[in-house]
Amino acid sequence: MVASAGHSLDQPENWTRHDGAFRRIPLGVGKLGLIGQSGESILISDLTVDQKWVVRPEWVRREAIRSFAGHPLKFRKAVLGVLGVFSRAQLTENDFSWLRTFADSAAVAITNARRFEEIDRLRAKLELENEYLQTEIKEIFDFGEIAGQSSALKKVLHQIQLVSGTNSTVLILGESGTGKELIARAVHERSPRKQRPFIKVNCAAIPDKLFESEFFGHIKGAFTGADKDRVGRVQVADGGTLFLDEIAPNHLIKSARSRLGR
Repeated sequence: MVASAGHSLDQPENWTRHDGAFRRIPLGVGKLGLIGQSGESILISDLTVDQKWVVRPEWVRREAIRSFAGHPLKFRKAVLGVLGVFSRAQLTENDFSWLRTFADSAAVAITNARRFEEIDRLRAKLELENEYLQTEIKEIFDFGEIAGQSSALKKVLHQIQLVSGTNSTVLILGESGTGKELIARAVHERSPRKQRPFIKVNCAAIPDKLFESEFFGHIKGAFTGADKDRVGRVQVADGGTLFLDEIAPNHLIKSARSRLGR
């Protein structure tokens, strides 16, 4: 249940809460479950006569409930939810028809809201992706093309060609300044992933406490300073290449152990 409203006749029962006995209704069970499963509407004009639909007879009598109307919230062929109305007045076919109109409008509104959320999520991802690419574009041009004719360099270029067409993880070893990132970019540019982003992460610059946030993202308010949702770098690099620079084994082992609690 995500929305509820109504007024009890003689008890201070709160009908606007979402944590009551019927907060979760299995598909196919009861009136609402049947509507949700079948996608078909149900009108019960007189609950006092049609007792097979009454789960709580004492509640129906105490609250003087007379009728029930339920419509699936459908958009095209997808059932998004169920609109259920209990009424102390007897509902007519005309009332039932008006509720159908409301249910159809609600289904369209829910669908649009979900689509806008998805658009916002994709826009945020693209903005972050663009931010990463813009911060590194200068470095890309500074490196230029790999040039050289030595046998050692030819061997490296041959290895780049071998791994570029695979989805294998590549370990690039070398001292600082030997061009590990240049090699990583060369692998990326010759791979099927070249149209997707190349995301560089300087592991040595990420504090232990921000490790999960940087790699997997966070939502607004997750910790002090998290003033907006942030997509993790792993997600930004999805379909492309994630380059982990300055990997320090001892640092990573320490981080992993702290997360495992040992």
